[in-house]
Amino acid sequence: MRTLVLDWGNTSLKYGAFEGVHLTDSGRFADPTLVDLEPWIRGQKVEHVVAASTGQTPEPFLRNLQGRYTVFLIDAHTQVPLNMGYSTPETLGVDRKAVAVAAAMDYPEEWSMVIDCGTCITYDLVAPGQRYVGGAISPGLAMRLKAMSAFTARLPYVELRSDTFRWPGQSTNDSLWTGALKGWQLEISGYVNETRQEHPELNIILTGGDAPYFESTEKLGIFADPFYVLRGLNAIYGHHARTK
Repeated sequence: MRTLVLDWGNTSLKYGAFEGVHLTDSGRFADPTLVDLEPWIRGQKVEHVVAASTGQTPEPFLRNLQGRYTVFLIDAHTQVPLNMGYSTPETLGVDRKAVAVAAAMDYPEEWSMVIDCGTCITYDLVAPGQRYVGGAISPGLAMRLKAMSAFTARLPYVELRSDTFRWPGQSTNDSLWTGALKGWQLEISGYVNETRQEHPELNIILTGGDAPYFESTEKLGIFADPFYVLRGLNAIYGHHARTK
C-alpha cells in the first residue's frame, strides 16, 4: 500500500511517501499552489492520499483527486487511536494528535513527550496505555524574534541565523538572537528535566523545522526525528483503513 501523506503547515507543505509504515521519500515545498501539486502527485504513483492542515483548507484540492486515489482528510473530528485525557479534544491540532499517535505506537507502555519545534513549540505527553495526557504551546524561535521587534519602538527585527548564540551579546542584534535562541533552548531543557523528575524513563522525541537549533539531544538523551508528524498521520490513516 503506497500512501502519500501531505502536511500543510503555517509556512510550508511537507510530504512523505510510505510503503505501509516505512517512509520511502520525503520533502518540503515552501509555497506550493494547488494547481502545481496535482500533476506532481500523479507522478508519485501512489494509491492513497492522506492530508492534514494547520494552515490553508485543502478540501477543494482533495475533491479533484477523488476517483483517482483513495483520499483521506485528517481534521479536528477524525478519531485517533488514543485514550484521550484532554478536556477539549476537538481543539487539539492535527499535528499534535499525529505526534501523540506516533509516540503511542512506538512506546505503547511507556511515558513519552514529543517536542515539535515549528512556528510554535508544542509539547505533548503520552502515558502508558496509549493515553494522551496533554501538553503545552509556546512561541517558536522566529515568533520570539518577531515579537520583540513588533512590540517595541526601537528594537530591530533579527532573522533566524545559522550561528549559535554569543553570551553576552556584543551588539543589539547579537543580544536579540542570544535572548531568543538561548531562551528557547533553556525552555526545552527545562520541560525535559522537569518531566523526567516525575518520569525518569521518559522518552523524548524532538521534531519540527527548527529542531536542529537544539544542540543538546545527545546529552539529554533525546531522539530526533524530523518526520514524526508525517509518521503519525500515516498511522492514523492506517488505523482507519484497518478498522473499516
